[in-house]
Amino acid sequence: TEIYTLSLHDALPICGALAANLRGRGLARLDLGDPDGAGADIRRALGICGSLPAPSDEGLFESACCHAALAGMAGRDGSGASSGAAASEADTAMTLLTKAVGLGYRNADAFRTETALDPLRDRPDFRLLMMDLTFPDELFGPVR
Repeated sequence: TEIYTLSLHDALPICGALAANLRGRGLARLDLGDPDGAGADIRRALGICGSLPAPSDEGLFESACCHAALAGMAGRDGSGASSGAAASEADTAMTLLTKAVGLGYRNADAFRTETALDPLRDRPDFRLLMMDLTFPDELFGPVR
């Protein structure tokens, strides 16, 4: 047998993809009526994101999606999260999204289409962040 080693640089995208897939599976399980399994998958994804030594902008976005999904599940029977946890999870998600944008994550399509972020869409700070993402970087730059 051969032993493969990965550098941290090579392993980060794999961890991010694994976390995104676990979160996606968790959301699917929630849709299928399995809030306990959904919560477990999303918390597992969050654990992967949290174990990375230096979170990237994409890693922060993924963590934010996990927290937003947990905010949306809070209070459901079997979710493992009390209804009181919803506000805290949503606030954490917004903090992470803001940090991700600050580090350069500007994928407005991901913000618009990611269903995990649905619990945040009515928040004024989320709307403001969306406006910031869609605003041109150099509105008053030189005319070409």
